[in-house]
Amino acid sequence: MKKVIKKLASLLMVTVFVITGTTFQMLAGALSESVINGKLKLYISYYPYSYNFSGSGLGTSIYGQFVKINVGSANGEYAYCMDAEADSGITGTSIFTAEDFNLSDCYTSNQIKLMKYAAIYTIKNASETKYGYSNEVENIASQIINWTILHNWFNTSSESSVLNVYTANMPSSVASNVKACYNKIKEQILSHKTIPSFAVGKGQTPTPKKMTTNADGTFSITLTDNKNCSSYFDWAKALNNSKYKNYLSITTNSAGKLVIKSTKPIPKSDEFELTAKKTKSKYQNELDTASPVALIVDESQLSGQNAVGYTNTDNDPVTASISLYTDTIGTAQIKKVWQHNNDTSSTKADNSDIYFTIKNSSGTAVKATGSAGSYTYSASGSVSQFKLNSSNTFLVKSLPAGTYTVTEHGKNSDGSIPYYTRTGGVSKTVTVTAGSTGTVTFTNTRNTGTGEVIKTWVDTNGNAIEASNCISNNQQIYFRIKNADGKYITVSGTKYSGTYSFTGTTTTATSLYVNPGTGKFVVSDIPTGKYTVYEYGSPDGYTVNKASQTITIASGKTASVSFVNSEDSGTAQIKKVWLSDTTLSASEKANLEKNVYFTVKDSDGKYIKVTGSAGAYVYAGTQTSANNMKHCKSSGTRFQR
Repeated sequence: MKKVIKKLASLLMVTVFVITGTTFQMLAGALSESVINGKLKLYISYYPYSYNFSGSGLGTSIYGQFVKINVGSANGEYAYCMDAEADSGITGTSIFTAEDFNLSDCYTSNQIKLMKYAAIYTIKNASETKYGYSNEVENIASQIINWTILHNWFNTSSESSVLNVYTANMPSSVASNVKACYNKIKEQILSHKTIPSFAVGKGQTPTPKKMTTNADGTFSITLTDNKNCSSYFDWAKALNNSKYKNYLSITTNSAGKLVIKSTKPIPKSDEFELTAKKTKSKYQNELDTASPVALIVDESQLSGQNAVGYTNTDNDPVTASISLYTDTIGTAQIKKVWQHNNDTSSTKADNSDIYFTIKNSSGTAVKATGSAGSYTYSASGSVSQFKLNSSNTFLVKSLPAGTYTVTEHGKNSDGSIPYYTRTGGVSKTVTVTAGSTGTVTFTNTRNTGTGEVIKTWVDTNGNAIEASNCISNNQQIYFRIKNADGKYITVSGTKYSGTYSFTGTTTTATSLYVNPGTGKFVVSDIPTGKYTVYEYGSPDGYTVNKASQTITIASGKTASVSFVNSEDSGTAQIKKVWLSDTTLSASEKANLEKNVYFTVKDSDGKYIKVTGSAGAYVYAGTQTSANNMKHCKSSGTRFQR
C-alpha cells in the first residue's frame, strides 16, 4: 500500500482482509452485526519495509510500504490489505470505517476461494505465531500471500520473482524468514482441500470397507493414507456421532495411518458412514476457521475516512468420509438333548447344572451380551458362559463367519455331569456362515445299568434247595424296590417272567416277582445309583434272612443281590410204649422192638428223608419211598429238622 497518492483513471481500491480466530458460526454472526448494523473501525499503520516493482520485468511498476491493519482498536485483530497497487494517501495511523460489500463484484471465484484459505492459515493478532517466526515476519508473509492471490501471482512461475521484490529492502535475515514463512502458508493453502487417500470428499459416496476380525474377537481396519493427512481430521468426533459410538474406537491416528476398532459386528446391510472435519494442519494443532472482510476505499472519499466492507458468512469446512462394516456375520445355535431314561429322581440333571463356552479359531473366548437362550456377540460383552433356555437351546447372534469350538461344562470338577454320559465328547465345532445359522447339538444320556435279584431257599441242613423244588414258594414271594429318594420304581414286563425294564418312579408300591422256575428277576435300564430291595410274602415254614438289602447300580453293568430264605426246623420225638411193659422181660421187649420201625410223611404226603441211625436222625428232605426209622429203646426215636 502506498503512502503517496497515485492518480488512477478508475476507482482505486484498498482491499483489506479481516481475520478472526473464532469459529465460522460465531464469527459470521458477530461480524455481520458489527459491519451491517454498525461501523467497523480499521486502524492502519506501517512497517519500515518498502517494495518497488519498477524494472522487475513483472509487468508492473507498483511500489509502496507494508501496512499493519488492526480491527476495532489499535491492538485489535489483524486485517490484511489486498491490493498492493492501491494508494491510501495517508501517513501515520488512520482510522477507516467498513460497510457491507460483495467480493464477487471485484474478484474471481478462485481468488475468493484462496482468500478464504488464506484467512485460515495466516496469523490473526499481535500475540500469535504459527510457523516458528516472529509475529512481524508472519504478519508480513501473510500480507504478501494476500497480495499474490489478488494480483494472480500466487503459485505461478512469477511467484519467486515477486517474493524477491517484496523482500528486496528487508534485512537478509528478515527476508529469508519472510520467504520461508510465505512458503509454509502457501503449502497450507494448496493442501487445504487435500483429504486422506482412503476417503472421499464432500458430496461423494464412499465405497464400503470391511473391518476384519481380530484374534480377540474384535474388529478393526487399518487405513493407509499416502497423502499423510489423516491426523488432520477429527475422526474421534466423527465416531462419537455414529450410532455405533459405544463400540467404536480409534487405536491409531497418525499422518499416514488410521486404525479403527469395533467391539461389535456390523453387517454390510447396516454399514455406517463416518464424516470427519479437518481441524488441524501440518503447522496448526487447532485449525482456525475464519470469515474474511474485504474493504474498498474510494480515493475521493479518503478525507472522510469512509470504506466499504464485506463479511463472509460461508462455512464450508473440508470433510473426509469413509464407510465401514465388519466381517460377514451369522448365528450359532447350540441345542441340548437330554436322554434321562425315565429318571425323575433328584439325580436327574437339568439346564441349571451346565453352561457352555465358545472359542474362535484363534482360541479366544467369545463374549456377548444377553441372557439365557439369546445372546448377541460383542467383544466387550460381559457374558462368556452361555446358558440354555427352557427349550434347551441358545443362540449367539452377530457372530463373525468362521468355525467355533463349543465346550459343555458340568458340575463335576472335571466338567462332567454327574450320572450322565456325553455323546460325541465335551467339545464340538460349529461353523457360522454369512446370514445363516450354524447348529451343533450336545446329547447327554442318563447312565443306567441292570439290577438282578436272586432268590435262594435253604433247607434245615443249610443246603440250597433246587429252584425246581421251590416253584410254589417262589410264586408266593414278591419284591419292591425304592430309589434314594424313597420312591418305588415302576417297570414294564410280565409277572413271573423274571425280566423287567425300568420305567420310572412313583409313590405307590409296585411289586416285582421272580421267575418261579429260576428264582430270579432282572430290571434293565435302571438309572445308576443306590436302591433298596425289600422282600415280602415268605411262606410259613421259612424265615427271611434279610428282609431288605441295598444294591448299587453302575453304568453298563449288572449288580446282583441275593435273598436267602431258610427252612424253619425243630426236633420231633417218637416214643414207643408197650402196654404190658411191666410184665415183659427185657429180652422180650428187645425181641419185640427189633421188628418195629416208623415212617414219617410231611403235609404233602411225601416221606421224609433222614440221615443217622436208630434213635437219632437228621432231616434230609423228602422222597416218595418210605424211609424206615428204628426206635431206640432208651430214648425213643428222634429226628431233627
